[in-house]
Amino acid sequence: MNKKIIIAALLGISLHTHASEQGYTIGAPHSIGIYFGGGAHTNLYATDGGERQKGAGGLFEIRYQFIPKNWGLGIGIQAASYHGSIVVNHGYTQEFFHQDNNLTYTLNTRFKNWKERQDILCVEMPILLQYRKAFSEKWGISWGLGALFSLPIKGHYQTTGGEFATTGYFESTNIEYEDLLNHGFRTDRSNQSESIDNLKKNIGAMFELGFNRAMGRASSFYLGFYLHYGFTNSIEPKSNHLMEEQVYQGAYGSNLTEKIHPFKTGVKLGFQFGAKEEKQEGEEKTSGKSEQTQMPEVTK
Repeated sequence: MNKKIIIAALLGISLHTHASEQGYTIGAPHSIGIYFGGGAHTNLYATDGGERQKGAGGLFEIRYQFIPKNWGLGIGIQAASYHGSIVVNHGYTQEFFHQDNNLTYTLNTRFKNWKERQDILCVEMPILLQYRKAFSEKWGISWGLGALFSLPIKGHYQTTGGEFATTGYFESTNIEYEDLLNHGFRTDRSNQSESIDNLKKNIGAMFELGFNRAMGRASSFYLGFYLHYGFTNSIEPKSNHLMEEQVYQGAYGSNLTEKIHPFKTGVKLGFQFGAKEEKQEGEEKTSGKSEQTQMPEVTK
């Protein structure tokens, strides 16, 4: 992402050099914007069994903008990544029936510094009411407020550290058994990795604030700040435990998390390209007259 931002900045310098001979316009009425951005991209949720940690992500967007004067509309399509993690230090118990011995026992599961990372990729559509105003020949300010529709297309989790231990307590013998792999009682430090299959589409609000630097009669460079918060729950809630029937379920696939709201904020830069404004009819007539004007011949 950093390499893309550097390339975009170098492209802007090149465009500025070429445009210095063309005059300046802060944004055309119809324009297409191409943007790169990045910052804190994560999922917000409450949990009583772990410590949530934020993550960073990036985005790429193409947007059409119609701003005839100061007010207008923008609609775009973007790809955005969200990352986060959770550290689990808690335990729980479950009652099971042991068929071989016809006994009921208690399965104890304990997590110690167990860390899981979640990565989600979404396709999103922002629809914004936009305002743009020039405060000099080359500089302008703009902001936008509206809705953002998010559709997760890929989710994945991976554990990166810690351990969990399962033991079985039999009340009839008053013995707690551990490290019996054939019965599922073990200490496990292996990495778990699986896709997240209970993600849902999300609707949220988005705000942007930025500055425009004219690069010519129809193009400008943009540098701004963005903020997005999802209102609806982006996962299908699960009622099972983090470990169910000796199988790890993942934080989003268990009751460890219930309501998840995507959140992102960061810096975005890009370029806006518009159609060049045609010359006014009066200007063309004036230009034509000046070309036809000749000095009268001097006769003796």
